[in-house]
Amino acid sequence: MKHKYFLILFSLLICSMIQVRAQTKPNKYMLCVGINNYSGDSKISTFKTWDDREIKNLHGCLNDVDTISKLFQKYYQFDKVNIVKLLDQQASRNAIMDSLKAIANRCRKGDYFVFFYSGHGSYGSENTNQKTIKGYRNTIVPANAKDKNVYDIDNVEFNALFYNFVKKGVKLTVITDCCHSGTNTRGATLFDADSSREVESAPPHAGAFVENIHTIRLDSLGALTIGACQDNQESKEMTLESKAFGAFTISFCRAITEWPMASAENLYERTLAKIGLIRKEQNPNMEGSKRLNLDIIGSKEGEYRRQAFPLYRFDTTGYKEIKAGFLDGLLDGDILVEQKSKDSIRILAVLGPSNSSVEIINSTKKFKIANGFNAQFSVLNLVSNTEPPLKVFLGNSVSEEQLNRFTTVAKELFQNRNINWVIPSVNTVPEAVLFYKADTALNGQWKLNRNKGNATKTYPDLKTDELISLLNKKNVYLQLPPENSLTKNITKRLAEKINRNIKIVNSAQQADYVLAGHLVDSSRIEYGWENTHLNDSTTDLPITTDFFSYTNETNKITDSLMNRLTILSKLAYWLSIETPIKDSSLRFPYSISIKNKTQKNKPDADRKNKMRADMTDLLEISFVEDKYTKMKWDNVRLFIYLFSMDPKGNMNLIYPQPRTSIFNYPWIKGDYFEPTYLATVKHTSPGKYHYFLLACKDPVINRSVFNQHGVKRSGEIVTSDNPLEILMSDSDADQRGAVRTFGNWLLKRVDIITEDKTVAKK
Repeated sequence: MKHKYFLILFSLLICSMIQVRAQTKPNKYMLCVGINNYSGDSKISTFKTWDDREIKNLHGCLNDVDTISKLFQKYYQFDKVNIVKLLDQQASRNAIMDSLKAIANRCRKGDYFVFFYSGHGSYGSENTNQKTIKGYRNTIVPANAKDKNVYDIDNVEFNALFYNFVKKGVKLTVITDCCHSGTNTRGATLFDADSSREVESAPPHAGAFVENIHTIRLDSLGALTIGACQDNQESKEMTLESKAFGAFTISFCRAITEWPMASAENLYERTLAKIGLIRKEQNPNMEGSKRLNLDIIGSKEGEYRRQAFPLYRFDTTGYKEIKAGFLDGLLDGDILVEQKSKDSIRILAVLGPSNSSVEIINSTKKFKIANGFNAQFSVLNLVSNTEPPLKVFLGNSVSEEQLNRFTTVAKELFQNRNINWVIPSVNTVPEAVLFYKADTALNGQWKLNRNKGNATKTYPDLKTDELISLLNKKNVYLQLPPENSLTKNITKRLAEKINRNIKIVNSAQQADYVLAGHLVDSSRIEYGWENTHLNDSTTDLPITTDFFSYTNETNKITDSLMNRLTILSKLAYWLSIETPIKDSSLRFPYSISIKNKTQKNKPDADRKNKMRADMTDLLEISFVEDKYTKMKWDNVRLFIYLFSMDPKGNMNLIYPQPRTSIFNYPWIKGDYFEPTYLATVKHTSPGKYHYFLLACKDPVINRSVFNQHGVKRSGEIVTSDNPLEILMSDSDADQRGAVRTFGNWLLKRVDIITEDKTVAKK
């Protein structure tokens, strides 16, 4: 009997736990509004509304709703029963607003809600009693706009409706494919309402629903809002396989299909690239600073490196191409596997930043040419790279006991005021370096390396009179060796996976960087990566990385050091890569022009692509024809990317700029090319700056590869016209190797040596 009661109680407990779990599991809701037929009669394509505005029926809005709702079911696990659709005449003003209120009432904290709208957008004049600072309101046009006294739904009203979601802790995503949609969920952005869209501006109305026009930035509360264009732009339609779609929606859906788990920022950037590829003159807008690194619905961290790549060209002649290239870390010979059929392919040739030719090496016969466009491949095996661009030496590590002894002596030596103790930097190159070299596991000696002096000398300890005499009145750097556990941790990390950009070598002479430490304020030790060419002014890589305090928490400092090493490897990669050329007669006829606008008498870059500037100079960067060649490069349109690397190792994407209206690529056709202004910059620290121009036929899918928030913390470049945007660090991404084949792309570089001089204004 007791056993029976125990089973009953146990069953009740399990049911209760299941019920609690079911109650706490977040729900996912979606409201999709699509309006093609505004007239209410398919035979009438254009009509006048009650307020004398001309409205035309649309063609692609229902297809937009159908496509995006299916994608959210497939990739983000939205249940069909929780997706509400208001189509054509169902989408009246009251129906849209009532549906938003009803869903808001159902939502609980932690739930997800996506609002999608495809239809006409407009802008309305302000009511005299309800003014916002921009003077106009973005609106969407409901299906019953023809009915008397039916007003558009404006951004102030939407803001209040959507606030009902975010105040409850709902993850809100708003996507609108309509004209003037840049900020149609809020009313606080100034814009010029100069668009000649077929829906004219709406008259003001009292706004019976909204009593207070003080709007709240939804993105500041965790919402993500995406508009198909800027406030003063039109949203375009296009035809695909005889079906109409919104240009933004189909580009956005393609981006999701290719990489659903990408971050919102990467999906946005890929959507921009796809709209640029089909040459639609609209620039989508995204707001949501708290959601950029999450997936599109805000459920988890987005991937910054694709896990799968689509096969996008597959024909009967056997030619196959995959949408991945050297920016995705691929090399000739890499093997990838199809996720469903398990067919394998080998990379034959990396053709460019985002495309490679492939061959099938293992077919299960499940893979068919007809479904080749839907095949998704992931990396199975990476080929090794014998000569990675970055070589590191982990130093002559010592035991904790030895390190403590060295530190004690170093602290005493630091009390000698006749020696100027320094730490290497862009501005400070030491005249002498003291470092420790182990002869055996237990023994070693201190060595002195002097600039403009004799060969390296050896000393048994740091208190030798001769040594102290030699260091008198000199800038001296005392380099402390790393502790054993630190080097073991880093070695283990580097061995965990194939790293094709980094190689551990056995001596500092072979290395680009060495792991080393130094005293700070004669008290604590910091470790970081130091360039082994401290005295070489021709080195392109940063002098040092950030340094991190050494404590007993070895794993923590290992994470920081590995982060900086990964970034260094990417910088070394960009500095080592060159456009692969099979035909020596082929020359790319376009380049970067950097002109000194402050000192116009200073020469531009020479034939070796080097120039000099001062820290106060304004430098204007343009995309121009190369004056050294007249040959055209296929006379095709190109996607171009301009990015920089400063003396501290920060990489910055300059052009095109994300999340702004500046996304118009120079299109090159015919014999005439007009120089294209890209940016104006000013350097804030002395040292060597590198500017890179990447030009290719295909858009780069993941533009975060151009940005590394670097090895030194402070930003290095200030723009006067086009502000730079330093994007998120991609420090844990897979590494990339060299490219060995010619493709439809090029990389050009200009180096600028910035001098620390003040130039008086004339």
